[in-house]
Amino acid sequence: MWITEDEARRRYESGEAFSAIGSSVARHESPLQRWTFTVGASGNVRVAFFDRHGTHRRTIDYRAVDGMLWRRATIDLDYPDGERHYHRVRSTRRRKARFEPDGHVRVEITDKTVDPGTRDVFTNDDMTIPSFWMTRPNFGHWDELTDPEFGAAPTT
Repeated sequence: MWITEDEARRRYESGEAFSAIGSSVARHESPLQRWTFTVGASGNVRVAFFDRHGTHRRTIDYRAVDGMLWRRATIDLDYPDGERHYHRVRSTRRRKARFEPDGHVRVEITDKTVDPGTRDVFTNDDMTIPSFWMTRPNFGHWDELTDPEFGAAPTT
C-alpha cells in the first residue's frame, strides 16, 4: 500500500513503521544507485541498495540506540557480472559483517565460486569505530542514511 509523504512523515516522527524507495542516480561515484529503506516501530532501519539493473547488492541494518543509529550489520552480495539483473539466490559471494558498540565484530564470507562452496568466519573484539554512529536524520534528509559507501570513496 502506498502512503503519502505526509503520512510517512507522521509515521517517522511518531515512531511507527513505514518503507520508502528512492534513487541516487546523481551519485555517479557509486554503482549502487537505487535504494529502499524500512523503518521499524522500534526505530531500527534496514536500507537495501540496488544497481542499475535492479540487482540487490548491499544491505545495511541500523539499530536505534538512545536517539542515534548504530550501523549494526552489512551484507554485500557479488554476482557473476554487472551486466544484467540477478536474483539474490544467484549471488556468487556473500560478505556479512555484524558490529557491536562494545567493539565485537563478526564477518562471515560465503563463496560459491569454488566447489564445494566455502564459508570463512573472522572475529575481532576491539574494533570500536565512532563513525558507525549516526544521528537519526530528520524526515526527508536521507543522504547519509542512503549512502552505500558511508561517505567514503567506493572500492571497486
